[in-house]
Amino acid sequence: MTSTRTKQRKIMEELDSYNFDNFDNHDQLKYLPTNKAVNEELTFHPNHLSLASIPDINNSYDSSNHEDNVDQCTMVKDIPTFLASNFSKVTNHPSDLCDEIRKKLASWAVEFNIPRNALNALLLILRQFPGFTELPKDSRSVLKTRNINETACLTIIEPGVYYHFGLIPAIKRHFNLNPIINNTDVVKIVIGIDGLPISKSSSSQLWPILGYIRPLDNAVFPIGIYWGHEKPKNSNDYLEQFILEAKNVLLNGVNVDGTIIKVEIDGFCLDAPAKSFILKIKGHTGFDSCTRCREEGEYLQNRTCFPFTQNNLLKRTHNDYITREHDEHHVGSAISDLSILPNIDIVANFSLDYMHLTCLGVMKKLIHLWIDKGPLNVRLPSSVTKTLSISLSSLAQYIPCEFSRKPRGLNELSRFKQC
Repeated sequence: MTSTRTKQRKIMEELDSYNFDNFDNHDQLKYLPTNKAVNEELTFHPNHLSLASIPDINNSYDSSNHEDNVDQCTMVKDIPTFLASNFSKVTNHPSDLCDEIRKKLASWAVEFNIPRNALNALLLILRQFPGFTELPKDSRSVLKTRNINETACLTIIEPGVYYHFGLIPAIKRHFNLNPIINNTDVVKIVIGIDGLPISKSSSSQLWPILGYIRPLDNAVFPIGIYWGHEKPKNSNDYLEQFILEAKNVLLNGVNVDGTIIKVEIDGFCLDAPAKSFILKIKGHTGFDSCTRCREEGEYLQNRTCFPFTQNNLLKRTHNDYITREHDEHHVGSAISDLSILPNIDIVANFSLDYMHLTCLGVMKKLIHLWIDKGPLNVRLPSSVTKTLSISLSSLAQYIPCEFSRKPRGLNELSRFKQC
């Protein structure tokens, strides 16, 4: 006598021989099992349907007319209509569930930096299963990627292009994300501008305009980005969109949820070469390059120096810059349009560059004089140099991660960062 388990296996094998996706003739599929106990254990491959989840099949068997026999089957005449009407009731997920899945996929793709082609392939797989057909076909729909018309959004700034993200959207976004600044009446912005290469094999470079809101110095946002194979030819053209928006913001504030928030630019953070480019003044190696005083440098031993003096040095002022009081301090015939921003002091609001003025200036000269290039009466003995190198190397393990470079021995002095 054949056991129930054997009969279940035979029914399963018979059902597996059919492909429910390719029925042109409804009569090709003749019988479906009707025993409830058998149906509850039947599971299908992705190309098949789960008969255990279709209650109408079980109900179609009338136990009053037949014995409890697993071999009894029910004739199904219109299989496509039958399956469409019954399968959708069980497996069709609500649209809000698909929307929730889309959000989870978007977070997962962003967190793990999933390529777009990989996400597209995953979406195609998921859409083959019932209930997931409402998922988008393309990763751009999942990630809510905006369609950007490059010709409309990019501005030609010779010899490259510029895209302006905007200062106002960044301020509003930070108000929604950072409760620390929600209760403030004045938002203080710090602006940073610098150039950086993006390729070692070409001169391709970026000049971003960045900003952050004090005290959120770890939440830097882009205001505008320039790209080209050279830096912008005219800094005023490069800053034009930023200056127009910043002037409006400084005068009228920002409307955040119906409240006008006052905005101030608390300072500009630029290194010495970028500061010279933006303000159209002499570089940090020039005779009249000091941005704080009017002292003129001297050329000594192939270097531009500013010798120490006991005299009271005359300080530069914002008005001196506007009127070009000292023409030798400027480059070209124009001044920076940043000077038209309200409540901006070109002298006081631009910080001094510690790296170029001290580390690559005074300190670099002193170290080379002490180690290898100075007169013998000021050079350090080789034993002292070796001791210093060992001490520096031993400190490397105690330097916190916030410092990108660890101490090295003085034998690596020629390979220390130069800029």
